Amino acid sequence: MNIIEEYAALTDTGQWEAALPVIQKIVGRAPHIATSWFNWGVCLDQVGRHSEAADRFLKAYELAPDDYGAQYRAFRSLFFARDYAKFLEFAKRECDANPEIIEHLLADEHFSTLFSRPEFQELKDRYRK
Repeated sequence: MNIIEEYAALTDTGQWEAALPVIQKIVGRAPHIATSWFNWGVCLDQVGRHSEAADRFLKAYELAPDDYGAQYRAFRSLFFARDYAKFLEFAKRECDANPEIIEHLLADEHFSTLFSRPEFQELKDRYRK
């Protein structure tokens, strides 16, 4: 069994903690592959390490800037990590690049709760049509 098959077997059976060192090796061997960073983020999210997961999703998104799944998962992980400062920083950057992002953030059942906070209200007022 190769390392990719080992990783898949572990995640297919929900062995997320055991999959972490495997996906870390995979990323170490080919750090330019966005999907591997994404998968590392998924493993970390599954074991409740949301802040670390957010960092992996952000790296995946950096490597593949058209991967809006990685973008969403970065936002989601930052939210669950309660890292609202980093969430806001990322949201500002993404809204600067694409103002329509604000509508997606406001429509999400989790993220919309942040917009009652003053710093998020400012973001909403700036980008909402």
